[in-house]
Amino acid sequence: ALHISTGERRCTFRPVFTASHGDCTPACHRYSFHDERRAFATMNAPNMTREALQALMRHQSPNTTDGYINMAMQLNPAIESLHVPAILQGDSKTG
Repeated sequence: ALHISTGERRCTFRPVFTASHGDCTPACHRYSFHDERRAFATMNAPNMTREALQALMRHQSPNTTDGYINMAMQLNPAIESLHVPAILQGDSKTG
């Protein structure tokens, strides 16, 4: 499990397949380890070669890495054009 403390909040992140998720505040989100890998690959695919991403992800087959690259090629442009209401955008200066 991964324990994260921010001020008075303590969150425990466990893989989705774990029977018990432990104690967590309502502010906690649960992501599986694979969700983190998918996010890493999708966010970094445009910034590196296929070989570099394959090595970092430790994929045996380049076909697996190609799947993440193809996903990034479809998702990243779509994300750029999403409409986000102003109330959800927040103030970048306040973090």
